Amino acid sequence: PSWHNRGSPGARRAPSSPGRAPQRSERSRQPSRLARLMLCGRDADEVFAYQTPKIVILKDRKLGFIAIALKFLIFCYIFLWMILYKGKHLAVEDINGVSRLSIRNPTEDMCDPFEVGCMANYTHFDKLAYCAESPKPYVEGGTGIKRPCQIWDSVEVHLPVDDGLLLPTRIRRYDQVRACEPSQENNWSCDPAPYAYLSADGSRQTVQGEAVPKYDAFIADIERFTVLIDHNFKRHGGMTEDDQDMNGHYYECPNDDATITEAREVAQFSRPVAPRRRQRGALHGLCEHIRADWWC
Repeated sequence: PSWHNRGSPGARRAPSSPGRAPQRSERSRQPSRLARLMLCGRDADEVFAYQTPKIVILKDRKLGFIAIALKFLIFCYIFLWMILYKGKHLAVEDINGVSRLSIRNPTEDMCDPFEVGCMANYTHFDKLAYCAESPKPYVEGGTGIKRPCQIWDSVEVHLPVDDGLLLPTRIRRYDQVRACEPSQENNWSCDPAPYAYLSADGSRQTVQGEAVPKYDAFIADIERFTVLIDHNFKRHGGMTEDDQDMNGHYYECPNDDATITEAREVAQFSRPVAPRRRQRGALHGLCEHIRADWWC
């Protein structure tokens, strides 16, 4: 048979050998450039292979009901119980609080005594029944004793203690001098005491018994002093709040005879032992405990 050029009219294909597949062209036998891309000796398709889980659907109502029921129980436990009811989704951090108590003496219009021109507003001694300068009768539990009064300001009254404030209501002053020096003459000893008490005139006290103070007086108007409470807190992570940004609350004693809003009634906190303490001349003191709690 006659052969014609490829693409010419009437051209026919050359017969292929029986049982033998036709050979592809040289271009088709060469792999593409992307297919030949290798990374460290591995095929790029293998290196960047995409993985996806295979999902199998089991048409079984029992398994489906159990799966839905378990998911519903998990939802109820996490969202309804732990979040809505218990509030566990809110982070709880420890807080460090700082509180400070200060005292302010009576002033006109509650002005700051540390400002120039602020006028003090003390009650006159003749109007205070517990002052010896007052003609008014003073009977406190039948054993009240009048004493001279002194005026102290907020600086003198302020006696800071750990986590609190001590307010003196009665002051007694004792002066002492050295009574002896240990030496060979006294066998290197000081008996009966190394110091001796002085009387108001400067002489040594020799009468046996309790020493007599140089003066024994009450602090006038201590019941009208104002207690100032300043506090703030800081939480780990940067949260800080000051008392100016929070609403303050205080607790009152359920007993009407022991309110903490007036200092003159603080003594009633120890009503069972008050008569005994008054007989001792109020030698003991009372402390008022103020606690500041923070909730975040």
